[in-house]
Amino acid sequence: MNIFKLPVDGKGVDPDVARSSNDWAYFRRYHKEHNPIRYFINNDFEAIFIWPWSMRLRRLTDWVRYRTTRRYHVIKTGMEPGYADVSEKMLHVNFNMLKDFIEIEKAYMWTWHEKETNNKSEQPGVSHLLWEMGLDNDDSWKGNKTQASNAREQYELYDWWTNQRPYRVDDAMEEWEAYHTLKKEIYGDDADNFFRDDLDTKELKKLQKKWLTKSNKIEKDNLKEDEKMLIRLIKIRSSLWT
Repeated sequence: MNIFKLPVDGKGVDPDVARSSNDWAYFRRYHKEHNPIRYFINNDFEAIFIWPWSMRLRRLTDWVRYRTTRRYHVIKTGMEPGYADVSEKMLHVNFNMLKDFIEIEKAYMWTWHEKETNNKSEQPGVSHLLWEMGLDNDDSWKGNKTQASNAREQYELYDWWTNQRPYRVDDAMEEWEAYHTLKKEIYGDDADNFFRDDLDTKELKKLQKKWLTKSNKIEKDNLKEDEKMLIRLIKIRSSLWT
């Protein structure tokens, strides 16, 4: 028998049951009057002596944790060490957040699915997205189609960033090789003249123009693609939570 436990109130209701706001007001008045010591031990003691200190300790540990092991406010770009312009960092930091979201947060969500289905996956984050995309055909909840649509967009952007963009053409290598090879045939190892464009023949100048024109187009197209995909990512920002 627990001598500190509150008995039933004047209405015969046990203290551990759910109540309306009016019933809770009655509960407090009744026990403060008829069982003041037990009411204090069960309700006021913790609020006065435990909570203030536990909250202070929690704030202290949070202060240390959020500056050491759980630095949620620090965002990684995923880039190699070295200087980078803001325009480049802005692209990388946003897509690296998407990458972490899928490979860490979505992957964690899949671990719960694995426990229920025993369906192991080498890419749990992607597996979770594929499962969400399949909710298109589930009419049990009105939000399923929106969830599936968001998952599909997340998957396409993730796939572009990790599997497509790293292997896209970044320079007109074929045109550069043709220009470089002919220039070396003409100047050989004469370093003083090799880098002087004013001595180039008409054919060399033609190859150089072809190389630069194509390189500029590739760079322009890539920048346009980056911007397009970044805008798509920003548009689904509100769906990036678990």
